[in-house]
Amino acid sequence: MTALELTWDALFYRGSIADLDVNVWGATLNLRPNDVDVNDTQDVREVLQLGKMRLAPKKAFDRILQIRRAALKDVENSSFNFPFLRGARYVPEAKVASLVERLNKRRADWDAAIFDFAEDYSTVRGEMLPVIRRALTDAGCRDIETAMARVESEYPKQIEAHFGFSWKMYAIAGAKSAAGAEVASEETAQVKGILREIVVQLRDEFAEKVKAIASIIGRGGKIPSTSIASCREVLDRVKTMNVFGDVELTNQVRAFERILALDSVVGPDTNKVPGLAADLDKIQGVLKTSLDDAIRSAEQNLTGLGRRKIEVA
Repeated sequence: MTALELTWDALFYRGSIADLDVNVWGATLNLRPNDVDVNDTQDVREVLQLGKMRLAPKKAFDRILQIRRAALKDVENSSFNFPFLRGARYVPEAKVASLVERLNKRRADWDAAIFDFAEDYSTVRGEMLPVIRRALTDAGCRDIETAMARVESEYPKQIEAHFGFSWKMYAIAGAKSAAGAEVASEETAQVKGILREIVVQLRDEFAEKVKAIASIIGRGGKIPSTSIASCREVLDRVKTMNVFGDVELTNQVRAFERILALDSVVGPDTNKVPGLAADLDKIQGVLKTSLDDAIRSAEQNLTGLGRRKIEVA
């Protein structure tokens, strides 16, 4: 295998790109000087920055925002950063089907939440307008009716159109033309960059938890059960997302799991457990010294995967 075989085709033999797009109506209005009866001159614009007016209470969006956060978390837990497309994530092939299943469920929840929001929209609007009127009055606005007319014009008539929940799953194929072949070395460098980021990202997530536990043990404090649960959650993700076979990462995860399983770890005097701090230091040390080998191994694993037909879903 040659380095030139590190192409987009080879990378996407093992995964696809997920691009989640969730839009929520901002329900805000930028205040202009005229809205609060201030002369709109160049001097005013240079020194006076007005705030935003809310057109709907924050609590009206709680359910919608909760679904958005859950969907973003679903994508994050099943993917890696993909720096070449803003907001896009690299999803290993083994995670694609389960991620799509989760997103389909989130979209069903989203559609129901937006339907309910639209049903209550006129009520929310009717309750908010008097609040805005009082606020403008308290702010000393002398032309209330003009200001209120602008406020009312900012409320969308078709509110559903101001929300959106969609995603794309697609792959990227390498160039096949003669001209494209001339930039193969650049493509190789980009793919190497992606592989390095995947390896580093996963190791950093794991190392962060090891460091956190080591810090608690160093102080001799009791490790909260919530911290243990958080560690195990990250370990589950690391194990399922180790798609390029980082052997040393696997070994150190197992070592850390053995430490977390010790009854003494959750005791009040963890700094007195023989060798515990040293074992955690060793894990962190191995992660640092074996990084370059792990990246080379990921490149070798990738070039040995062969080819597949690249399709856009």
